[in-house]
Amino acid sequence: DPKADFQFAPVVGEKFWTVKLQAVKMFYGEAIEEAESIIECPDHCTAVLDTGTYLIYGPPEPIDNGFSTLYNGDCQKLDELPNLLFQIQGVHHSDESFDLIDLVLTPEDYVLDFESKSSTAECVIGVSEDRTSVTEWTLGQTFLKAFYLTFDREHNSVGFTSARSSKE
Repeated sequence: DPKADFQFAPVVGEKFWTVKLQAVKMFYGEAIEEAESIIECPDHCTAVLDTGTYLIYGPPEPIDNGFSTLYNGDCQKLDELPNLLFQIQGVHHSDESFDLIDLVLTPEDYVLDFESKSSTAECVIGVSEDRTSVTEWTLGQTFLKAFYLTFDREHNSVGFTSARSSKE
């Protein structure tokens, strides 16, 4: 079954490929269980999966609190940055519980490396604030490139699996 490795999340709304976002967290190394929340939103946050957007956009408060002092632009210090954990509400069950899909971005995923006019590498975090919303995130190519996705309109769901090989 080609969909066996995918974890599926129901789409909310009919206009965009939008899923419910449970939380965004940071953690260092492999310590996912020690992740610190940037934002918790059990009932009201959404994330639009937008292939036409390049960056990750989020509400101003969590972006300012979580990312403002995070990075100084040094491309050689990626190993000092945290991993980002996006927790998406997955399949819902009859008892009103749901699966939680943990989607992890490493600094290599969310830090963008550019060559400046002086031919030196410049790095920036591919996360920015969206001042038009307090609950909606837009997950653009910076996020999407770390995963294989399947968009299933028949079942009104999106499937996620890591684009990394299991050897990484």
